Amino acid sequence: MYNFWKTHIKPIANIIKATDFLEIGAEYGRNTEQLLAFCNEVNGKLSVIDPAPKFDEAFLRNRYKQCHFRSYKDLSVNVIPDIEDFHIGLIDGDHNWYTVFNELKLIEEKYAHRIDQFPVLFFHDISWPYGRRDLYYNPKVIPQKYLQEHQKAGLLLGESELSQSCYFNAHLFNATIEGGDKNGVLTAIEDFIDESLIDFDWLKFPTSHGLGILVCQDRKLSAPELSHYLDKIRLSPTVFQEMWEGEKLRLQKLIQDYHNRIEREKKNKRWFNFLPQLKFRNR
Repeated sequence: MYNFWKTHIKPIANIIKATDFLEIGAEYGRNTEQLLAFCNEVNGKLSVIDPAPKFDEAFLRNRYKQCHFRSYKDLSVNVIPDIEDFHIGLIDGDHNWYTVFNELKLIEEKYAHRIDQFPVLFFHDISWPYGRRDLYYNPKVIPQKYLQEHQKAGLLLGESELSQSCYFNAHLFNATIEGGDKNGVLTAIEDFIDESLIDFDWLKFPTSHGLGILVCQDRKLSAPELSHYLDKIRLSPTVFQEMWEGEKLRLQKLIQDYHNRIEREKKNKRWFNFLPQLKFRNR
């Protein structure tokens, strides 16, 4: 999500004069700090949901004193019902169908009777690898009926099944098969849109693992400048495909570089473990 702040998120925040933000999934806080800096300028509010954030909360509070900052160390589905209203939501948490679908249903419930105030939502990881494949940071928090078969094994671009010889994201619980029902972030968003009684505009961008922008049509009607901006950045099918071809090249290099780095680390570790024997023999 960090890569899309200047190009997509901040321009829309300025257009709709957003002051209140929700961020789901913060990790090291790179995007959190951008949001806080913006909120600091507009005397805004940021609510962050992350069960195990890795950022220094005290440092951020001290640095950005002009905004209201709340951090919830819990699952998003537990916290969203109690979150105050927000203008923009950034969803980049647990990348699986159950979590994303229910995050959207909970937000929909909050704004069911005032859809013209439905927040603009940004989603990361709608492209490969988790657009059509579930990731579980903790499978135990997902109801059994929504759990795909999963294991810790690597991912290869263009391969539906997991790879035992590839290291890419092999430390995570990945669905064993890509695609199918109730599998992946993009599938969850599409299923929500299909079921919802609200009419949405849905924009997709394939780069940097994929960005999605979901805007209520009633919100667009009340903000012509927002509607104009969305039309300006909307990708034609041809341009989308061209960008996806470039993204595939980036991903292939990313996977190969990741594999090479792990191999070097394994080799160095073997050499390090051999050193005591080498020193003993040289005595």
